[in-house]
Amino acid sequence: MEFAIRLLTPADVDAYLSIRAEMLDDSPFAFLASPHDDVASDPDFVRKQLSRTDGANVILGAFAPGLVGTVGVVRDRHSKAAHRANVWGMYVTPALRRHGLARQLLEAGIAHARSLQGVERLVLGVSAKTPGAQALYERVGFRAWGTEPRAIGIDGVYADETYMSLALDEG
Repeated sequence: MEFAIRLLTPADVDAYLSIRAEMLDDSPFAFLASPHDDVASDPDFVRKQLSRTDGANVILGAFAPGLVGTVGVVRDRHSKAAHRANVWGMYVTPALRRHGLARQLLEAGIAHARSLQGVERLVLGVSAKTPGAQALYERVGFRAWGTEPRAIGIDGVYADETYMSLALDEG
């Protein structure tokens, strides 16, 4: 199946808000945000983020032809940590999973991070309730460096979060 992957723009706000609502509903343990406290569900916030042109805070989208997957890459804003960028908001709509799209999106995010001068490392957190996601991250070279017990809690049910890192100059 063919997917077009590109940076989202302000013209994609409605499509992004729709898939963002889907991801928070479909995979609540995969994201720290909840529908009631998610800044990335606010149209004005999203429009502002998608209007940035510095490349330091982007959302890539996969289209087939509508928006079916996303991954965010944000460079740390602190000067002492600007050599790092975070992967966030990784999601593929359930009907299109197991077609290689998540890997394509993640690799596009990694390529974007490599294009940012001075970024040496990508970091992310992955819930123990999403072992398929962790396996994908490991397949592209991320390595776990620590686990926070009970990092995510929903109505008394908890999940550990594993923190992972990818050195961009290692492959």
